[in-house]
Amino acid sequence: MSNAIFNAENLFFSYGRNTIITGLNLTVQPGAVIGIVGKNGCGETTFLKLVCGFLLAKKGKISISTEDKAAVPSISGVIETPKLLDNLSGDENLRYYLVAVNSKPAVNGALISSKC
Repeated sequence: MSNAIFNAENLFFSYGRNTIITGLNLTVQPGAVIGIVGKNGCGETTFLKLVCGFLLAKKGKISISTEDKAAVPSISGVIETPKLLDNLSGDENLRYYLVAVNSKPAVNGALISSKC
């Protein structure tokens, strides 16, 4: 769709002969909140590294809309385990970092839930 803020098309990634992601497609519309969930070794972290630009896909394309600056102010990731505030819970870490980047809870509140 033309108003998507994020689009992954036919992504493939492998570490050597070990294929991790095969033909992944994902479209995210403005206002959507998504989570990447799976068993260990299923490619969640690899996908996030591709989105953040830490890895390059072997095939496929990732597009991020810049037409609506408020829809996607930035992309960042804490991949694996954060070491700076290990005495805080996951929820407390997210709240701390939202305050640190002066993010508005109305925009990001859906990312923080005690239901997780």
